Order: sequence, then structure tokens, then C-alpha cells
Amino acid sequence: MGTLRGTSHLFVEGAPSPLDAPNRDIVDFSFRHLQPGSILELGGGNGAYSLALQNAGRPATVADINPLHLEVARSAGLETLLVDPDQIFPDSSWDNVLMIEVLEHVQDPKDFLAKACRIARKRVIFTIPCSSDFHELFHLGLTYNHIAVTDHLHHFDEIALQELIAPWKDRSVVELGDFIVHQVLFELVWRSVKGRLARWTCLRLLRTVRRLGRIPPRYPTRYMVCIRLGDSHPAPITDIRADSIPAYRSRSS
Repeated sequence: MGTLRGTSHLFVEGAPSPLDAPNRDIVDFSFRHLQPGSILELGGGNGAYSLALQNAGRPATVADINPLHLEVARSAGLETLLVDPDQIFPDSSWDNVLMIEVLEHVQDPKDFLAKACRIARKRVIFTIPCSSDFHELFHLGLTYNHIAVTDHLHHFDEIALQELIAPWKDRSVVELGDFIVHQVLFELVWRSVKGRLARWTCLRLLRTVRRLGRIPPRYPTRYMVCIRLGDSHPAPITDIRADSIPAYRSRSS
């Protein structure tokens, strides 16, 4: 799946994650798979995920081509690195390389991922938008919000994802996240129920029903991928508890 652009005012350029609202599924996945050592968040924007890492005692360096984004990251106390699109890093210069919603923005995702794997010693962790259920959603009169983002050069279904990670097929862990059904239910409650106590009660009930498996996940919006480099350990070596981080909590948790 390739570029899809529109002229509606609803079609906008994608913005970095707010510093105080990193995506819960992505934070969970990253913390499970990060290895000890240095961390480079490549294309990190404002540094929302690096801030979550820093708050958990795992400092990371935010690298981006946009100096305005890095200014926000620095104001949050993060270490930053201004890079250019053709930046060359030494081989194996970082233990972990993190790329959150980056590959859909670059001209050649396969080449960009290969470069990230070259500079990482242990792990490359990345997320990309998932568009596997696009046609089913389209027939329901629905679609993914990332279809309306004008600076996404690529959309990924399952086949495109498998082609992307083919060189590291036996070293890759892939998970689905950020399910539309869960998002919509929590957002409807948040917007529709009036009164703090009533809203809190409904959200707690909804969370309980979800955890009991009564609301099955449906229509994932993200692929979350970990490529293991330099070792063959499928399990992460980390004791970070993401739920202890204030910036990590969300109303839909």
C-alpha cells in the first residue's frame, strides 16, 4: 500500500506524540524488549517516549531532523541530537535503537530499517501504522485515522510488513496494538458521560469487562516490532515497570 493524500481539511500533517501522552501499547512493548545499555530514539520528535524511558531510569538520546521538536525535548531535560536525512552513524554505536512511527515517513523504509539495524548492537524496536483491515473498515464506512495523515508515504498491511522485516525474519517479534474497538469504546464513554464520578465508574466497569476478555480486541492500528541483534534471547532483560511512570498512564488504561 502506498501514498494516499486528500484535499479535505481533515487531511493534515502528522504531529509528534505529546510529551505527556505516549501511547500505552507502545510504551509497554518497548519496555518489555529493550536491553541494557544506550538508547537512541531515531526520529523521536518531541521525545515523548524518551521522556517515559528517562522517568523509568533509562536515559535515551532523541535524534530528529526538526530543531523545533528537539527544542521541546530539551526543555523536558532530554539529551538531543540534530541530524540530517543522510546522517551516517558508526556501526554498532548504540545498544538499542527506537523508531516510533518513523518508517511510514521515509522514502525507502527497507533501507532506513537496514541502517538502524547496522548501528544497533542489541535491539531495534519500531512501530508502524497497521492498515490490514482497511477494506473491511472501508465497507463499514470507517477507516484508520493515519490514512488522513498527509506526510505518510507508506501504508503497511501484513504482506508489506513481512517484506519489510524479511532479512530479520527469524529474529523478529511482532505484536499488534492500539485496537480501534477499545479506543472507540473508551473515547465514547469519556466524551458522552457527564460528571466526574459517573465517568470514572463507567470507565472502571469498562476496563473490568475488557480484562475479563468480554471485549475482544479488533482492528489493530499499529504493528510493534522488535528485531533482536547480536543475541538470540527472545525475552527482554529489564525490570522496568511502565505503570509506575506518570506520563505513561492514560484514561483508557
